[in-house]
Amino acid sequence: MAVAELERRHTSVEGHVQAEVTEMRNELAEALLRVEQLSAQESLLKSTIRALETDLVTERNLGSGETAPINVAYLKSAVVRYMSTRDAGEQRSLLRVISTILQFTKQEVADVEARITELEKTMVRRAGSMVGGAGRRVGGVVGGVVGLVWGGGRAAPADGGDGVDVTEDGGEER
Repeated sequence: MAVAELERRHTSVEGHVQAEVTEMRNELAEALLRVEQLSAQESLLKSTIRALETDLVTERNLGSGETAPINVAYLKSAVVRYMSTRDAGEQRSLLRVISTILQFTKQEVADVEARITELEKTMVRRAGSMVGGAGRRVGGVVGGVVGLVWGGGRAAPADGGDGVDVTEDGGEER
């Protein structure tokens, strides 16, 4: 009977140990899940803090108290004018204002200036193809193209005939 008793106790202890191991594994899984949740929450909180710090720095740079609305209004005006104009020179002037207020890096300013230049070249090419595609020669190519592109004005053909007005939508009027 001593052997049977030992086997019974061994089975009982083994069952108890197995139950504790299972319970500990469950607790470990719950703890790991909690760590994952806390880690995700930490990342979210860190990004929120970074965003708030950026907002705070921007607010401080724009001014505080009574001067902030004036600076924001000035910035708004500059941005609206920048977005509304087709004049590359005016865009460059407004870029200096906007980049100063928003503290653009040199690279950011260079990127925007490159885009202005790219758009300027595209507009000149389009104007040239509109005039050239119509089979007309424009006297004073530079003045004519610039007048067409920037002023929506009238370019006189080199043959001395009537000028061609280019409308806002790219159509032509005589």
